[in-house]
Amino acid sequence: MKMAGLLLAPLFALACYVHWVGFDRGASDFVPAGREGAIFYNFHPDEETLIRAALALENPFEPTLTSYGALPVYLLKVALVGHEVADLDAALTAGQIYCKARLLALLIALGNLLVLWLLARRFAQGAWALLPPLLLAFSPLAIQQAHFYTVDGLFALLSMLVLWCVLCAASGDSRRLYMLAALLVGCAGAVRLNGLLLGGILLVAHFDRVRENVRRENARGNMREMVQRWLALPALCGFVALAVLVVLEPYLLSDPSLLWQQRWHGDFSFSLNIAKGDVLQTWTLVDVHTTAYLHYLTALLPLAMGWPLALVALVALVYTGWKGSREKQWLVVWCALYFALVGGLHTKPVRYLMPLLPLLALFAADWCRIFFSRRRTALIFSAALVLCTLLQGLFFARIYAVEDARIQAARWLAKEVPNEAKIGLEKGAFTLHKLVDAQRTADLNILHLFYTGPYMLCAQQVDYMRARADQLDYIALITANRQRQFTAVPELYPVVADFYTRLLAGEMGYKEVARFARNSSLFSGDVDPSFTGYDHPTVLVFKRDMEFSGAFEWWQRDIASNIHCGDGDLADWASALQSKDLASARVFAERANEIASASPLAQVLAASTFHRLGDSEQARRAELRYEYPSGHWSHLRKSPTAHRVPAATAASLLSLGLVDLAVHVLKEGVGNSVFYPFGVLADMADTYMAVAQRLLAQEEIDPMQEVLALSLQLYEKPAAYNTLARIAYFSHDYARADSLWRRSLALDPAQAMVRASLDEMAARANQAAP
Repeated sequence: MKMAGLLLAPLFALACYVHWVGFDRGASDFVPAGREGAIFYNFHPDEETLIRAALALENPFEPTLTSYGALPVYLLKVALVGHEVADLDAALTAGQIYCKARLLALLIALGNLLVLWLLARRFAQGAWALLPPLLLAFSPLAIQQAHFYTVDGLFALLSMLVLWCVLCAASGDSRRLYMLAALLVGCAGAVRLNGLLLGGILLVAHFDRVRENVRRENARGNMREMVQRWLALPALCGFVALAVLVVLEPYLLSDPSLLWQQRWHGDFSFSLNIAKGDVLQTWTLVDVHTTAYLHYLTALLPLAMGWPLALVALVALVYTGWKGSREKQWLVVWCALYFALVGGLHTKPVRYLMPLLPLLALFAADWCRIFFSRRRTALIFSAALVLCTLLQGLFFARIYAVEDARIQAARWLAKEVPNEAKIGLEKGAFTLHKLVDAQRTADLNILHLFYTGPYMLCAQQVDYMRARADQLDYIALITANRQRQFTAVPELYPVVADFYTRLLAGEMGYKEVARFARNSSLFSGDVDPSFTGYDHPTVLVFKRDMEFSGAFEWWQRDIASNIHCGDGDLADWASALQSKDLASARVFAERANEIASASPLAQVLAASTFHRLGDSEQARRAELRYEYPSGHWSHLRKSPTAHRVPAATAASLLSLGLVDLAVHVLKEGVGNSVFYPFGVLADMADTYMAVAQRLLAQEEIDPMQEVLALSLQLYEKPAAYNTLARIAYFSHDYARADSLWRRSLALDPAQAMVRASLDEMAARANQAAP
């Protein structure tokens, strides 16, 4: 026993090191141009969300966010007493805030190890009880959770405490432990609502124990005694759990509608819709083709624990559920309940496995002890498993001992890229924007295509990317930010996916000149972009070369042959409509109805087709699918750029030669503009004016004037008035030209050319007068 302690002591010291190393990671002496003093960089969006919520919290009846429970916010609020939200903008205080939050995360992580040891002692003694926390300590996911304050580590800790109390209470029939377990269930529910499922384990353990006692004692008590024995204690526990939940989250009673509001991703209902896949977001695209439940077992669990421990843990889980004692099977029931709930969600971040990790480590260690009948064999196998997990943990922990790849990339850009060069960056959760001087950057704005791309032809999307890239001498991207997500769904976003694929292959007129990356896994690949994006992303820097123009020209020609682009079919469909070949048009329309992923743009043509066929019911259905996209396109309903959709659709229809339909769509857009915030109408008017320019290029003068008039209904701009005035002037309608130019001057009096035009017209009028 003493020898085992001597061997395990340095291992646990090493475990503490991998949890602690890089505790203040983010503090840096690198300062972008335009800023002064040291800076603290944070790259974990969930951690920042929780910190801001805690600092802003003033009234528990008005929570700052509901997607997470209130308990993590309260704990952080206490830890950050004396700080305000504004302190996050100052480097010194920001570093203090994050370090306090991470100290809390570290204590929670160490608490998980302690509680797991207490739980393991119920099944084994000595060194065998220390094996589960040792395996957990070196699991990559557990190490990562110790470095950031998020809800998953706290949820795991409370879950383990509940299970320990349940086992102790069931074996000793202690009402105090039952009440403590119920209190902890309420606390777990105040972290994540699914924590209330732990109450089910309390019920299973209680009824199992009562049934066993009744059988053993052959009790034949009266009905009242039996009811009290079976139901009174569970009812009291349920009341305690719910009371604790309501005390911690009083808004559940005072204003439960807060759970169902959908203002932003911090709202419970909005987050739930994202988790279920009802609303796609850029960061959930990577989950579109993953298989429910199976993806966790084959891809994410090895990422969280390493392949050796993951395989042993899965075998041990099955064995425990089949052959384990009643108490161990209760733990398996909790694993099954939790996994049944989260495993089927659309979103599958590896961090959702954190509450299962301690129990899987427990099952793996227990299986090693039991399965190998010979003590020496068990020790050798366990030592090999510990060694593999230890190496995996140490390999992963290296990322915290060095500077973040984003900061390294920013240093390189500041040193190697000329000041006059423009650097293209992406927005998103994992971004370089905060590290590079804003005067030197331009946004690739891929998000625009995420929301408006489904209303555009592939060729138009290529033109959009060409216009963005034309401004850029360098492109710096983080693969976990956008590239991994869009390349996972080429059938939904063929142009964006192809852009990233060609860029990384050196086929977009840019060549890779720098790469900053650190592999974090010995036994599995980094399959979860969020897992890598938090602390060890791959950053790539590309430099524009002489083949830029040719590359985009080749791309424009090649995109038509992309199997996921429907430009050819849409062009044929539009030709059928123009030639009044309604039979052929009907075939296209019916095919669009059958394809769940048919773009909203196709629905516009389908509605036009059915209208011409006299099928008003089918036409209305197509119109609704355009106005309220469903399926893979449901996220477009909540688009922050919905006001740009009419113009994007109209531009596509113009390219297809459907001028009248394009103008009709723009008219409908003006009618729907009452539902948009007033602040976006100026931008919406600009998109209409861009369509008018396309019409001018096609010499469609009358439709152009109609579109400019529509833009003025949205927002009055001098440019629209001036264009209409010039058309009126050259048409010799001087009175109308005079009226339009004067209205333009009223909006912007500093237009010298407009005043000159008015003076010229006035002079001509005087000369013509008798």
